[in-house]
Amino acid sequence: MSAWSQRGILFITGTGTGVGKTIVTAAVATLAAEAGRRVAVVKVAQTGVYDGPGSDTPDLETVTRLSGVTDTHELARFPDPLSPEAAARVSGRPPVDLEHARKVIGDLAVTRDLVLVEGAGGLLVRYDADGSTIAGLAAALNAEALVVVSAGLGTLNHTALTLEAMREHGVISAGIVIGSWPRDPGLAERENLTDLRQPFIQLAIDSLDQVGDRLQRTGKALAPQLTAANEQALQEAIPAAVSALTQYRAWLTAKLPTARKDTAIGRDNFLFFLRKVALLPYTPEQLLAMSQQEWSRAVAFEAYQQTRLAGVPPAPFFPSAAAQIQAEKVD
Repeated sequence: MSAWSQRGILFITGTGTGVGKTIVTAAVATLAAEAGRRVAVVKVAQTGVYDGPGSDTPDLETVTRLSGVTDTHELARFPDPLSPEAAARVSGRPPVDLEHARKVIGDLAVTRDLVLVEGAGGLLVRYDADGSTIAGLAAALNAEALVVVSAGLGTLNHTALTLEAMREHGVISAGIVIGSWPRDPGLAERENLTDLRQPFIQLAIDSLDQVGDRLQRTGKALAPQLTAANEQALQEAIPAAVSALTQYRAWLTAKLPTARKDTAIGRDNFLFFLRKVALLPYTPEQLLAMSQQEWSRAVAFEAYQQTRLAGVPPAPFFPSAAAQIQAEKVD
């Protein structure tokens, strides 16, 4: 079962096109497969792909090449590099049927540990003339979404707007990933990182501990699934990645003492939410005690029922509502 979603479904969305969704999808698929999970990857709508020169490479081919995961499912393909709705309209083809997509993804989740669903473009890109979006599909499946963002100028606003739209549509955030980081970051990229708060910087520092050894192990685990050329390219890229991440960790460590400590997390902020937003006259401790009491009551009642009904055969399921009504009339 997915670490992100109770149903084992994780959407990979982003703040726009070209932010790195496919690479992040491949990375998550790699981690899950390496952990022994049964992974499927779904591309709801692929645009910009056609037979002939100049076509883009299908995203699922990239995912398979990078991760070795072959359980992939492309639900629709359009030749023009447009939004799914526009691409379908221009090509004269039917638009993506998101209800069909919901069923396919739900069925896959029954037999897989993790189903990754990569969107097209950003969160609110239109998939049909009615304005259906990947946000609505994720909400219908009660799935979480990982947001891939860029590193450059404007990303803070784009990220905040995407997260706000997710909340508006009832989509749970599984986190934010910077899809790619430039080899030589400019002023905008560096300054975007300074908006981090101290608790989150510490989390990043901890997550990058022994990153060199971990990348080497990942490279060895991936090697049997790669072609000789791709394995060589990976082995050549690992030292540069280790160097960049090690430098980034050192930079974060230097910034940690002077970073802002205020966050929207903590008891005081939760109290503000309870009193000003939820309008509940309770403290967090009182809510915890109340929930523990309700849990104990539920467990005790379940134990009582199991004891009371010990030896009683389970009640049969009625084949229809009419049969149940008739039985109740007899009783």
